[in-house]
Amino acid sequence: WFRVSSEDKFADCTNGYHKEPSWSAETISAPLIQAGSASQHVGNSWDTWAGGVLQTVSVTPGSAYRFTVWARGRGSNENCPGPSETGLRMDVQAGIDPNGSGVWNDADVQWSGFIQPHDQWQQVSVEVTATGDRVTVFTAADFGLEGVNQCRAHLDVWFDSAELIEIGPPPTNTPVPQPTSPPPPPATHTPVPQPTAV
Repeated sequence: WFRVSSEDKFADCTNGYHKEPSWSAETISAPLIQAGSASQHVGNSWDTWAGGVLQTVSVTPGSAYRFTVWARGRGSNENCPGPSETGLRMDVQAGIDPNGSGVWNDADVQWSGFIQPHDQWQQVSVEVTATGDRVTVFTAADFGLEGVNQCRAHLDVWFDSAELIEIGPPPTNTPVPQPTSPPPPPATHTPVPQPTAV
């Protein structure tokens, strides 16, 4: 997914414009793989962007879920292994749509806070309670920030080791206890006076 492309504003990168990034599997550079044999790369050259990857999965309605992903980023005019410019913001986040709409800008999407994982792997996570039988998870980054000159030859983020886990079952419907009546008082047998002969 990516934020809808806007008009070119390259003459003034502080305008925070967005272009479609490219997606690829990173399989070559070991530092850019957090675990396993590949990571998910999203990036652009010069044109700032906002986007990531998403997936909709089946879940148990009413259960609580945590989505966690590792991310690493780099923004620079230098080729690797030159360092990332730590003054740039990449605003990496994780998100979950509890109703599984698959739309990144759905008002129901719950987003984590931002991280800035320059040249190092950092973990980010978010939790929600599923409102239906599926949720959509999102990874996200935004290099196109208003008021900041972010245009660089390398504007890249890598995501890896994403995991969605159930952290709590749906609440159980325990019947409300019904009030009980106190037992009736014990019966007493008061003898009835018998008429006496005079």
